[in-house]
Amino acid sequence: MTVSRATANAIPSAWRTLAARLPVCVLLSTLAACAGGISVPNLTPPAASAEPTPAPAAPASAVAAAPAAQPAKPAPPPPPQKLTATEINEACWMDSAINKVPDLDKRLKLVDKCVDQKTKAQGGL
Repeated sequence: MTVSRATANAIPSAWRTLAARLPVCVLLSTLAACAGGISVPNLTPPAASAEPTPAPAAPASAVAAAPAAQPAKPAPPPPPQKLTATEINEACWMDSAINKVPDLDKRLKLVDKCVDQKTKAQGGL
């Protein structure tokens, strides 16, 4: 049985093409599975993709009551949280002025002084 050269070379060529395209297909299907429900409309900001809707008309009684209402005062900011002893130590040890001191004993004294100052400033631990 004689096989022509074209037929003999066609089979390996098909396998090479399949072998080159298969990893690409696997990669794309993996990425599609990871994306899940993410689509292009979900990625655009709502203001850019949707037109602004007009505000609903307010009833006449609500319009009349609006000027009489007192404007809401902003809520006072929450008091600052007290730092723990560990947080104070971290802040003092990371201080750039203290880290410039080459002698460890002098640095320790400066850190102790810093811890005392920060503890007094916040009214104790």
